[in-house]
Amino acid sequence: MHKFQSVHNQDNSIVSFDLEWTKNYRIKQGNEPFCFSFVAVKDNIEDINVMDDKLEFSFIARFVENRSDIISLIKEADNILEELWISKSIITGHQLSSDISILIINGKKYNQALDNVQKLRTRWHTRNHLNFDNIRIFDTRYDLDFLLQGNSRRLVDVCAECNLLVAQPEISGSMTKMQNRYYSTNDTSIMEKLMVLNIRHSLSSALLYLIAKAGNRPKRAVNVNKILFHNLNGHFSYINGGEFRALLASNSEYF
Repeated sequence: MHKFQSVHNQDNSIVSFDLEWTKNYRIKQGNEPFCFSFVAVKDNIEDINVMDDKLEFSFIARFVENRSDIISLIKEADNILEELWISKSIITGHQLSSDISILIINGKKYNQALDNVQKLRTRWHTRNHLNFDNIRIFDTRYDLDFLLQGNSRRLVDVCAECNLLVAQPEISGSMTKMQNRYYSTNDTSIMEKLMVLNIRHSLSSALLYLIAKAGNRPKRAVNVNKILFHNLNGHFSYINGGEFRALLASNSEYF
């Protein structure tokens, strides 16, 4: 399993989680996770309008080398969640219920208990997202209604409505096709694109939480890819390539 991370201290942090999986609708419960990321941002942002200039984050990310790594992947996600309960971090994500479900289904498939994922599911169902002094779980798909006017709750649309620029050119066909191509070729460039894509999803959810807590959208468009560049350019070669650098001046509002 490929392991990526920067210095990670979750204390007094918002920690956003995102899981990616291949989709197989021909087999019952055939969806299989292949990577995840936890992105930690300090819960002390004073000005959401300059997040792309100043915001720093740390992260832990994992990516399977082959399907035999799936057991290790889900166990590691469960172990990291245990650390988050200890640190009392705020956990956020976009439609966390789906990520939780995929982990639990694969835990049963591989006879893994995943106690901390189960705990996350319980806390997701009983979460309090109305009082920011007591929030422990915040789902940016379901808990941002007070700021949103549009009907769509897709991450792309929620980000656009909240003035976050999240252009992502990495997807070629679909994430499932890309991951299957990675399994057959072990092409590092595919892995890096999928990993950056996943970390962008986690980071976007963390930024949406900060916007929710501020109670207002940024007054100007915040380029999420600038934040990624400043924090990931020592970890992924893709970040320093021409394709990604073109995003730093991008005004695209589409994934």
